[in-house]
Amino acid sequence: MVSCNEVGDKYVKWIYYTANEAVCSRFLHSVWYLIAQDINSDKEFAQVLANNEYVKCYILVDKCYNNPIAFVYVKRESLQDGIVSIHGGGWNKSMRLSILYYRGITLLIEYLQNRGIKVRTSCLIGNTRALRFLYSIGFVKYRTTDTHIYMWINEKRLKQTSIYKRYCKQS
Repeated sequence: MVSCNEVGDKYVKWIYYTANEAVCSRFLHSVWYLIAQDINSDKEFAQVLANNEYVKCYILVDKCYNNPIAFVYVKRESLQDGIVSIHGGGWNKSMRLSILYYRGITLLIEYLQNRGIKVRTSCLIGNTRALRFLYSIGFVKYRTTDTHIYMWINEKRLKQTSIYKRYCKQS
């Protein structure tokens, strides 16, 4: 799998997750449940990642303050087709950090796509906050089940969004 470690710009960077990182405990339980229903602690999260060669986790760091602000795990879906799915969330709620989270996610998606990797995601139907976020950066629904919405994005869709044009377009 392609490494996303050190993907970033002058504002944010993605670094490898380490087992001592607090991830799920930074969220309210009800919010964490929307991200990963079957993992209940940071220790369980670390164990799942340690035992799965197809999933890599990264922490988004605000370079100005050197603080972690979000995480994402990248799951290899198809070896032959070069498809990954990304899942994650942000810990802080402020306009500045939301913009940095948008930057980080779009940089990560762009990095993967520039290497010929197709990017998908999914989320619970009831996770309206995540759905708004995903639609705003260009994800498109391709399948729905009783519980989840599955989405994809390509480079054209990513770069056409107002979020990308305003906050992420490289000059």
